[in-house]
Formats: sequence, structure tokens, C-alpha cells
Amino acid sequence: MLKFRVIHFEKPAIDVVPRKTIYPQGAEKMLIYALTKRKVPAGGLPHDIKALVLNVSTVRFISKYLETGMPLIRRRVTLDGSALAIQCNVNVPMGALIPDVIQLAGGLAEEPAKVIMGGSMMGVALDRIDLGIIKMNNAILALEKKEARIPRESQCIRCGRCVTSCPMELLPTTLDNLTRSRDIEGLAVHHVNDCIECGCCTYVCPAKRHLVQSLRTGKALLRMENDKKRRKAEMDATQEAAAKARAASPSSKTGSKQEATDA
Repeated sequence: MLKFRVIHFEKPAIDVVPRKTIYPQGAEKMLIYALTKRKVPAGGLPHDIKALVLNVSTVRFISKYLETGMPLIRRRVTLDGSALAIQCNVNVPMGALIPDVIQLAGGLAEEPAKVIMGGSMMGVALDRIDLGIIKMNNAILALEKKEARIPRESQCIRCGRCVTSCPMELLPTTLDNLTRSRDIEGLAVHHVNDCIECGCCTYVCPAKRHLVQSLRTGKALLRMENDKKRRKAEMDATQEAAAKARAASPSSKTGSKQEATDA
């Protein structure tokens, strides 16, 4: 349907570019490169290379908002996992509680061992489910015990699979070691913040290393260190400004003159 509409423009404003389904090609930086062959620089954002990525839901919402003035009040959510009675997509209001959303789709087939907010590769496990749907939620996975089992880690065998599978061309094993040793400088040097947390490294690891979880921790450590440096710089700047203000105040000059006269 989209192609049919586009070809009727003399100068199409839209190009339809079919791509193979390769995970994580739908990620922002991956999609930009797949379509334009331009790379977002390390530590940069898409607008640095004059790019903007909007998913279909966002574009549809913008159109609806411009037409009606109605803000985003509903969200399409995928419900999946063996613990659910029915796997389906539902359109629910923002703020709807997860248990109510699951019940809307037919409820649980059995008590889930784990509930994940988001997809199976990049989702986050919940320690409680009495939470509301927000605009960033696109899926809820309710997994039975067999699916939710976390494999035990073993020693890295240095096979390099994580390196070859990383779409950002990072070194997951190196970053994992740097995180475990709390080497903040090393994490920055090896661009841990460029990790998109796609989970490919963890998925392919034969040693079952929890690499993406480790890299996520590494990013948090670097963020905390940067925040600490920023707060210190702000405090130093404030103290320096206060010292200059005191030195330039009339009372300070008067006091200096009085001291000179007494001398």
C-alpha cells in the first residue's frame, strides 16, 4: 500500500527501502547505516550526521496530534510468553496496570517465573508487576520456569564470537573485564557508552557470560564517575566565582585600605 501511494508522486518525498530482517538492524544507529551508509560518531547522536529516526507509531501519533490535538493516551503492546493463555497484541490506555493488561488478553496459563518488560533481547525483568504501561513499553513477556532459567557463567574461552557479533564493533570481553575490575578510564577509552545493549554478545557466548549485563553496569559506573566530576567542576566554579565576588566587593576594598592605613 505504501509503495502504491509513493509511485504516484512526480518527485517522491518518500523512498521505500526493503531490508532483510537481521537483528538488531531496527536499532537507530544500525538503521541509519543500513539506509545511508553514514555512521553516527562515537559518543554522538543521529543529528550529528543530519539524521532523524522515527518509528511508525511515533509518526502516526504526530499525525493524529496535529489533526486532533489529542496527546498520546494509548499504546499497542505485544503480550507473549508460554505463561500466557493467549499471545496477542492489545491496544491499551497509558497507565493501565500490567496484571489488568494480561487479564484483558485472557490471563495466565500458569504462574510466570519471570515477567519481562520489553523484548526478549533488550527487555528488563520486573521484580513486581503492579506497574502501569508507559509510552516506552511495547511488549510484556511472561515466561515459565524453563524459559526463565538463567544459565551459570563459566570462564571465557576467547572464541571471539561476541566480538564478531557486536554491531557496534566493540570488544565485549575487554569491556566485561574492565567493568569487573572497576577500570573507569579503560571503559571510557574502549567506548562502553557506544554499546546499544542489543544482547547479541550474550546470546552467542558459549560460556554463557552475562556480557550485556556487565556492559550495562560499566556504563552506569562511567556515568556515575562523570556525574561526580561534573558536580566537582560546578562546585569549584561556584567557589571561584564567590571568591572573585568577595575580592571585588567594596567592603573588601575598604578593609584592605584600613589595614594599609593602620600599618
